[in-house]
This record gives sequence, C-alpha cells and structure tokens, in this order.
Amino acid sequence: MIKVLALDDQKQQLECLALNIKVYNKKQESDSDMIAFDFETDYKSYIERMDDSYDIALIDIDLKQPDVNGFKVAQQLYEKFGSKLIYIMCSSLVKDNEDYESLLPKTFKNIASELVSRFNELKIHPLENRAQLLFSQDHFSPLAHV
Repeated sequence: MIKVLALDDQKQQLECLALNIKVYNKKQESDSDMIAFDFETDYKSYIERMDDSYDIALIDIDLKQPDVNGFKVAQQLYEKFGSKLIYIMCSSLVKDNEDYESLLPKTFKNIASELVSRFNELKIHPLENRAQLLFSQDHFSPLAHV
C-alpha cells in the first residue's frame, strides 16, 4: 500500500481526491497498488503529522498564507526526510461558490492511478525525484522535473 499525506488549504478539493482514491482502491486486486490517503489543511499540522511511514508528500503550491507556500513546506520536509519521500507539488483552484458537483469534474478520473504510476516510476529512478510538478486545474499532466 502506498501512503500519501496531502496538504491543501481547500478542504473540498482534498475530500474530492479522497473520494476518487476510494473508488480507485475498490478496483484494485493487489494491496501494493492501493493508496492510503490522509490529508491536512494546515501546513503546521501537516509538517507535524508527516513521518517515515508515508511514501508521498502531495503538497499544494499556493497555500494562501503570506509566510509560506508549498515549496517552503517541501523544503522543510526535505530537511527532515530527505529523499525518503516522493514530493509531488500540485495546484488546485476552488472558487468560493463551488460545491462538490462542480468540483468532481475537476478531480481527475485518473489521479489515483497516476499517483501509483509516478510512485513506482520514481522508486525505480529516485534521482528524478526532486519535486515532480503536477498541476490539477482541468487536467493532470507532469510539468517538469526539478
């Protein structure tokens, strides 16, 4: 099982991702392809909660806080965990008037399988893992290796 701890200040987006992953897990025959998904909306709680049991740190880039962004959170985690974690940076856009019905189409049908694929790929080629940028506006595609 792949353990993911996600950070996003928009709880609705995280709940949609959790639902997507739950559906994905039901279709899996092997535990090795399943995802255990936890999340936090506060970066301080996220940093405190992160431990060696997690495989992936999924971090929103824009946390809408003046003193911190997702890259700074990733830097703090990297100082503590180094390359033990796979760091995936993402961006989500949730408007104030959106509800689950309008959010679900923005939540990718393939995010869970994409996370598993990226995890397996980066475990094989760990030098490529320095912050894989994945943007989650209306699509899901790798942007760059940093």
